[in-house]
Amino acid sequence: MARLSIVQGDTAVLRVAITNQDATPADLTGYDATFTIKRSRGDSDEAAVFQGTITDGSIVVVDADPTLGLLDVTVLAANTTQMRPGKPYYWDAQISQADQVFTPCNGTIFAEGEITQT
Repeated sequence: MARLSIVQGDTAVLRVAITNQDATPADLTGYDATFTIKRSRGDSDEAAVFQGTITDGSIVVVDADPTLGLLDVTVLAANTTQMRPGKPYYWDAQISQADQVFTPCNGTIFAEGEITQT
């Protein structure tokens, strides 16, 4: 489990490394990816603070090279504004292809309060 941090009200770009069990970069060729942030693990996907995919453009493969196993996830300010500073939220990154679904990484994410208020 990894702990991530973002600033409430900012657009956040999170780099997520997808690895194989032996810690080598996963080849994401042909896979879709989903990144989800929820208030509670049991929340439905519809109730998520954020859920983005490669298909909707919220997730891009770094350097357009799927063999690096790196994804950049853009979480818009409209989503981070919903997050209360200091409260833990839960995230995961899931990859899928046809009938295969894997959740190689997950953890908690915290929003820090804004300093600049404009």
